[in-house]
Amino acid sequence: ADNNGGWVQVNTGTIISFNVAEGAMVSVTAYSSADNFTIAIANGVCTITCVANDYLKAITVQYPVVFDENTTIDLSATGANIQGTTGTYEGLNIDATNGKFADNNGGWTQVNTGTIISFNVAEGAEVSVTAYSSADSFTVAIADGVCTITCVANDYLKAITIKYAVVYSENTTIDLSATGANIQGAIGAYEGLNIDATNGKFADNNGGWVQVNTGTIISFNVAEGAEVSVTAYSSADNFTIAIADGVCTITAVGNDYIKAITIAFGTEEPGGEAGGETKEEVTYVLDTTNDLTAMDKGAKADGETQVVADFFTIHYSANTKVDSSGKNFEDGYKASQRLNFGGTTQIGSTTKNCVEFTVTDDAVVTIWWVANKNDRQTVIFNANGEVVKTTTTAEQNALYIDSFELGAGTYYIGTSEGGSNYLFKVEVETTK
Repeated sequence: ADNNGGWVQVNTGTIISFNVAEGAMVSVTAYSSADNFTIAIANGVCTITCVANDYLKAITVQYPVVFDENTTIDLSATGANIQGTTGTYEGLNIDATNGKFADNNGGWTQVNTGTIISFNVAEGAEVSVTAYSSADSFTVAIADGVCTITCVANDYLKAITIKYAVVYSENTTIDLSATGANIQGAIGAYEGLNIDATNGKFADNNGGWVQVNTGTIISFNVAEGAEVSVTAYSSADNFTIAIADGVCTITAVGNDYIKAITIAFGTEEPGGEAGGETKEEVTYVLDTTNDLTAMDKGAKADGETQVVADFFTIHYSANTKVDSSGKNFEDGYKASQRLNFGGTTQIGSTTKNCVEFTVTDDAVVTIWWVANKNDRQTVIFNANGEVVKTTTTAEQNALYIDSFELGAGTYYIGTSEGGSNYLFKVEVETTK
């Protein structure tokens, strides 16, 4: 019965029951004592029995939060003041019976010795704390899906971070052309890669490559059946690749640069039976008439890039221009604009005068182009700057359509000597 004073009077012998889902935690807010009520949950039904006259303000039904993905729990402004008791905050269970968990109103939460913070996590979780003095002021233990953080020295917390390891389980190219990284004499991470540069270097050279020196170790998780390769500037032989127990380890045995790491799986689905994965046929097109905006020489700087169709990367130079040129190719393709790089292709610290693309499977590449000079071929380079495909003829101002078969890797379309040709269209047919 409502006592008209903000409480419901509940006398001995009263039974309150209701349905709950699995994992429910039920509590009561009582005037005298919660001990005046027994709470039992069985077969999806919660039964609250009054064993002594009292008043109830509320019944609370809670379900445990499970942090099952990468999460950072911000403790910079909790508003909490839990001391000599227990409480909760954002899925955290706080036992400050013998400690303290209180907002210091300065961007941190004060946590004193004896405070225990616990919360639910999924399998594989890695938990760390951002502490003011030292992370060593806290012990972190995970058992049976529960993470327990115990304060062993007075300190302050800014955040709790929960991370799960990235597992590469499908065809993936990890782009290292613009990492922004500068890891040297230390350990770091990038896009699921664990970088141990304690005795090496892993640093963006701001020219489309990451510098990787001898002794650097790159490791990451892969599913069964993975094949891993690197796109290196000098030679892939400067890196050893080993896969064991689901971890791929790439070790630099010579100073070099890396553009990308490619992870490929065959027709067998990772961890499954052959034929479990169907590859999708895709065609990527760079059409200079439709995809590029006309520009004069000097509009771009050496090494400046543009991505087209989320697949091609054009590496410009200061001599590059996109200008008018009406051409009718023999297959019916009509162009009104061309890409004129204005110089020979260079691949390296400042890559320029070429079109780059990466495929993770076999591909057919078709190029619509016009020769700028007699005997000036259009060529395809691999990631090491080696010519792997060359057109067979070149007469000045003649129109050509050339197709080449390529394997998985990173490639560059350009010229190897004497200047540039005129590029009108590139089409890459592959699978993913």
